[in-house]
Amino acid sequence: MNIKRIVRHAILIHRFFQEKTPGIITHSAPSAVIARDELARNTLVVELEEFVPAGYKVADALEKWPNSEEMNETGFSLINNTDRGIYQIFADEPARGARFGMLFTRVDDPPNLFFDNCNWKDVKTFVDVGGSHGSIAIGLAERYPHVKCIVQDLPDTISGAISRIPASLKDRVDFVAHDFFNPQNITADVYYFRNVFHNWADKYAIKILQNLTPALRKGARIIIHDRILPAFDDLNTLDAERAINMDIAMLQLLNSQQRDNDEWLQLFRRADSRYHYLGPRKPEGASRWIIEAEWEG
Repeated sequence: MNIKRIVRHAILIHRFFQEKTPGIITHSAPSAVIARDELARNTLVVELEEFVPAGYKVADALEKWPNSEEMNETGFSLINNTDRGIYQIFADEPARGARFGMLFTRVDDPPNLFFDNCNWKDVKTFVDVGGSHGSIAIGLAERYPHVKCIVQDLPDTISGAISRIPASLKDRVDFVAHDFFNPQNITADVYYFRNVFHNWADKYAIKILQNLTPALRKGARIIIHDRILPAFDDLNTLDAERAINMDIAMLQLLNSQQRDNDEWLQLFRRADSRYHYLGPRKPEGASRWIIEAEWEG
């Protein structure tokens, strides 16, 4: 009896399952996707076990730590009864961390939307900072033979990444251990950050930008590939809904944020006045913006 009550609630509220014949339960389109698609199923599990519980404690966290920019002072910290941040928690619980990481493996924007909307003519060296296993760098090197690509990430992340490089690209794609909270030591034409800055509050995002400056030469470009919070007139779009939902998720878990155009401008200005903010552009059909600045120092 209780199962029937719960299933009928799922049918009514979430459109999960269907009961076309009384007492006979079959999959609806949404529940069939969850059953067949591992990534979709994992997304639901992470939402229910990480995001939702943290959301219950956001108000308490904001009251306890007003305007905090620290990763261990969040709704996630309170619900997990810890004084550690999410990355420390997941480092100690690898299975949980892997499940969370799987959430971001689904391809949403095809790489060509990035490749086709940047000027690569004079780019000789491209550094993907926090580039994980190097999918963007490998794709860029395949498309533009004159570009040498370097992927930087933490040692554990890149430890097995070299084996992913196609034999034909081994002389133009390299992996280097680097923490972006340390000074950059590779001089390049482009430094690329994909889905990095929304994980960090302003005080840390500014440090990331400041740590680039020791290696920057005049004309070097910084490209950030991320969502932008919408202007008021765009609040009714699907992209706006996704960006705002992600903004709240970042607050729940990390005390970080999505940013609007003016906040990106101010971030570069606060980091160093020698950054010239070139602004954002959004390729047609994309969910992420290409946000660009140039070093004038």
